Amino acid sequence: CGPSERTGILSGSERGWSVPRRKGKVPVVEQDARENNHDLSQCYGYGNTLADSWFMALCGHAIAVNPEGPLRKHAQSHQWEIVEWP
Repeated sequence: CGPSERTGILSGSERGWSVPRRKGKVPVVEQDARENNHDLSQCYGYGNTLADSWFMALCGHAIAVNPEGPLRKHAQSHQWEIVEWP
């Protein structure tokens, strides 16, 4: 399970498990943090849609990647970092 790689580069696809959507990501992130002793206030949460904002809000460092209207406005109102990647 986990991220798929193509020639040593993460592909953005998953293999072996289904990735939850919207609020469904929250319990997965919380459980992973508990099981691996991660302090979410020290973690980075990257997202590119407003649906990702639920889990991004759990992280001490939320980063909106190439956000369109709704996520951009949400990120700005929460003073999250916004990055534009090719």
